[in-house]
Formats: sequence, structure tokens, C-alpha cells
Amino acid sequence: MTNVKQALARAVYAQKDIVIIDDSFSGLDSETENHVWHSLLGRDGLLRRFHSTAIVVSSSAKRLPYADHIVVLGKNGKVAEQGTYEQLKGSGGYVSTFILPPTSWDYLPEYSKELELSSYSKNAAQQHMTEDSLEEDAARRTGDITVYLYYIRTVGWAATWIFVISITIFTFCTSFPRR
Repeated sequence: MTNVKQALARAVYAQKDIVIIDDSFSGLDSETENHVWHSLLGRDGLLRRFHSTAIVVSSSAKRLPYADHIVVLGKNGKVAEQGTYEQLKGSGGYVSTFILPPTSWDYLPEYSKELELSSYSKNAAQQHMTEDSLEEDAARRTGDITVYLYYIRTVGWAATWIFVISITIFTFCTSFPRR
């Protein structure tokens, strides 16, 4: 699941004109899938804001009503039908065999409601958090050593040591008193 999120994050960050999403949502639970789908392809999704064309390849028909254009491949690999969901739903073809709920463009994930609060302390007060749970939550928000080890492994130990030594020399040189 983490690889899926990372790949989607890289695709969004790249801000390309065309993004191909190949069955990336199949490994996600329902709530996460809804959140990611609407955050990327919803009415105010990031890919829509960047005016990116998203080609979604999927074996699931669940998201067909959200598509601007659908292309269905037959068993021989050739285009069997194509068009909007409304056109294909009434055509009597493969897509018309699905009974899918209407689109929910106004989807709002449960945990995003917490983000609407103005401050962390207000959120904590509303949840009646104890002093210990506040400290644990603050520690969780700042991360732990595993996050830093992940970045170090990604960049490499040599580059990390060069960076640390360079910063140490820079700090020493800028703070050392001059006569």
C-alpha cells in the first residue's frame, strides 16, 4: 500500500500532462481508496486542478460513473465499446450490465473534518485528551528515528555524512568570533 501512495504522490508532484494509473487502487481499503480517488480525480482533485489527463486502467467497474470517457477492451484486445458512462449504460453492451451507484462528487473523508479545526489545542480540548496522550500525539507528529533512517538510506550514507560535515563546518565558521 505504501508503494501505491508513493507512486501516486510522485505522479502528482511531477505535474505531467498525462498520468497513467494502472490498477493502483485495488490494494487499498475502501475508505483510503475513496479518499485518494477524490483527492486526485474528484471535483477539486489535484489532477483536475493541474489539468492532467488521467488514464485509469482498472479491472473494477466501481469508478466508471466518474470517467469522462470509457474505453472497454474485448477478449481479443480490441475496442469493444467506448463513450461516456451515460451513453454506454443505455447501449446494451458490457458496461450496461453493471448496476453502479451514482457519483458522489461531494465526498468528504471522515478525518478531514478534524482538519477544519483552527488549532491543535482546540482539537485536543474537544477530544478531552490527557497530558500523557498529548505528549504521545506530539511525539507521533514530529516523527521518530525510523523516518530519518529511511531518508538516509534513500540518499545514501556517504551523501548524509558529507551533508552533516558541511553543515558543521558552516555553523562553526559563521559562529566563530572574528577579530
